[in-house]
Amino acid sequence: LSLLLVMGNILNCNSFQTGASILHAPHHHVPAWSWTKATGRKIKRVSIPGYLQVSAECNNEMPDPWASSDIDYSAVNEYVKAHYPDIALPPDSQTYFRYGKSFNEPIFDARAHCKSNSLQEKRDLLTKYGMVLMDSPTDVKDWGDTEHIRDVYLMELEQILSDLFPTKMAHCFWNPMQRGEDLEISERKYGAAPTASVASMVHIDTDVGAYDSIDDFLTLIEKNKIQGTAFDKEAFSIAISQRRRFAVINFWRNTKDQPVVSAPLGILSTRYSTTNSAFPEFPPDLEESKWFAFSNVTSKEVIAFYQYDRLVTQPSDLWHCALSIDNRFDKNIFKRESFDIRALVVLNDEVPSELDRFDSTRMRPSLTFEQSGCFCEEQTLKRRTSM
Repeated sequence: LSLLLVMGNILNCNSFQTGASILHAPHHHVPAWSWTKATGRKIKRVSIPGYLQVSAECNNEMPDPWASSDIDYSAVNEYVKAHYPDIALPPDSQTYFRYGKSFNEPIFDARAHCKSNSLQEKRDLLTKYGMVLMDSPTDVKDWGDTEHIRDVYLMELEQILSDLFPTKMAHCFWNPMQRGEDLEISERKYGAAPTASVASMVHIDTDVGAYDSIDDFLTLIEKNKIQGTAFDKEAFSIAISQRRRFAVINFWRNTKDQPVVSAPLGILSTRYSTTNSAFPEFPPDLEESKWFAFSNVTSKEVIAFYQYDRLVTQPSDLWHCALSIDNRFDKNIFKRESFDIRALVVLNDEVPSELDRFDSTRMRPSLTFEQSGCFCEEQTLKRRTSM
């Protein structure tokens, strides 16, 4: 079960095609965990010729938290326990996130902390933190009309992709979603963007490494792409099989006239205790990782953040959720409405084998397609009965 989506309070998972056999995690050496607090906040990166190395660090002079929010980790912990039972967990924890189900976390204001004036600074921020806020006025009038989205919004996003990724070879937009505190999960209909409530539990959009092959992952994208857009699956497959770098980027936008004050998007800029580490083999170091939110996001801005990158040195496991932040505004008036869509981006960069997290030895889930489906149904039923 490689796609983990949280829609409102219900865990909604799309399965991946694995065939009949059970995929077991490879029995390779896993480095011992060390929880000694490092001096400073810089993460050491391996220097590879041809790659610009930007240290993934938070400013040593971190400002005071902007807010705090209860963060529900239960869906992540249950997903990892069921699908990756052999990973090495921290010695003081039995779950992927050390805080178990829920914990009140400090939230830092990314708008104040991640300031940028030039396009190059925005690229550097995306490389450093895995997220960036882009100025992006839009001409979209109807966020529920996928033909309108295709003809207007995708052209706007294509310009942002080209700005952020100068070496982009190809891209495909997929999984458009309208979200709102008053919205419910809708059935998919041709020409209409589906709806869902805000995602209140911590999740990551796509567990890319869980797919048995790149073709299986591309099939998912093909089935969920915007209708009427081109997608040369074979060309994507060939490029990725040649070890071209590829990434999944989420574009998140406020669709109301007033800035977001209720249920803002919270993003965990993830750090690990060992170099060249990533989900699912290693849990985040929550002493070094930080929860961010862009305060008061307007309808003329879009948040771009990583959900996966083949290059392991790029921070891209950005867990996220809707935050529960108390404020002085009337939530009945200022309830959030937003639109998000993902982009698969293939870059004209070849990833060195030692930094390739999509290589053949990557950890695979221990559940079959059928077992994943059963897990998903059980978790959905459990949450429905507990509401």
